[in-house]
Amino acid sequence: MVISEHQFYLLAERYKLSPTQRKIVHYLLSGIHEAEDLARIFSVAPSTIQNQFFRVFKKMHLASKTDVLYRFVSDAKSIDP
Repeated sequence: MVISEHQFYLLAERYKLSPTQRKIVHYLLSGIHEAEDLARIFSVAPSTIQNQFFRVFKKMHLASKTDVLYRFVSDAKSIDP
């Protein structure tokens, strides 16, 4: 993962992500970003993963997975690892 677990935890709290959303974003930060791949991991439909991503986008006031990645990485710089 591109940021520390401590940084990830604090940022997930800041953005008020649900446990499922945290897991999905954690995978995203680890390089797994396709809904189909995440759906296999979670044993759900790809549309379920897409819905979770849209909820993350709304909570974070962003529009894409790339935006989420950038926000986590840039905001992590202000937090001690």
